[in-house]
Amino acid sequence: MATAIIEIGVLLVVAAPTPSEGFKFGFNNSYTCHCKNDEKCDIVTGRCDNGCLKGWGGPSCQQGNVALGSEEVSQSDILIDSYGPKQAVDGYTDTAWTFNHPCIHTSFSPWAWWVIDLQRTFSLRFLKIFHQAGYAQGFSVHIDNELCFKHTNVSNPPTEIPIECGRTITGRHVNISSIRSDDFFHYIRLCEVEIYVCSRGTFGSDCNKFCHCSNGDECDVITGQCPNGCQKGWKGASCNTDIAFGIRPHGNRHHRGKGNMFAILQIQLLIYTHMATDIIEENMCARLQI
Repeated sequence: MATAIIEIGVLLVVAAPTPSEGFKFGFNNSYTCHCKNDEKCDIVTGRCDNGCLKGWGGPSCQQGNVALGSEEVSQSDILIDSYGPKQAVDGYTDTAWTFNHPCIHTSFSPWAWWVIDLQRTFSLRFLKIFHQAGYAQGFSVHIDNELCFKHTNVSNPPTEIPIECGRTITGRHVNISSIRSDDFFHYIRLCEVEIYVCSRGTFGSDCNKFCHCSNGDECDVITGQCPNGCQKGWKGASCNTDIAFGIRPHGNRHHRGKGNMFAILQIQLLIYTHMATDIIEENMCARLQI
């Protein structure tokens, strides 16, 4: 009887896991929570009850802004000292110009630009630019030397511009340049630039899908395809189908913990319960000498 009780207790611990120090979630606790105030996230989905930590976004808070707070920024020249390049990575996305939070502003010149050095290469596809209304006609975005996006000066873009490159580009430097054709002297006025990357093992436009690549490789940010095949136990084009269970809940094995795993634990619990009942009946029979 005592043995049965001990084993049932172990099962209950497995059925209700808690995040380890640093708060992890998902299959094998492979992913780190990025919740506001360092709170715990959902152990299955990674969702945060009170929102994401600053610099992180997406449904599971796995989309990071690698530009935030960078010191490695520069621009062609500065109109006024307080309008320098760091203003575009200070986390302040309000496009209304204020003296407390000014946007960057270059001087007027034949070639105006702003650039950030991310310090290492990333697989980049998604960015967002915040600018003051009427000051972003005609600009281009390059990652290293490859064109990601171009906006002509025929119309005023919205003050918040989500950008998707034509394809995923591996690079380290992001350059935003004025390409206005109606002015000889150009300038750039940017309020904030956000450059997004997914946590390792996630993909999608908001990094809410999960891949399981061999050797811990990063998967393609759009397709989830792994460069060197899937981790053991996983299959499919995005390495997110569980071989053992043949399921792909929300693109990962995470929900097995709340679905199939609980079903298995319930069966095991019933078995141990019957074992305990048999032990009790045997003891009763022995005492009554039946």
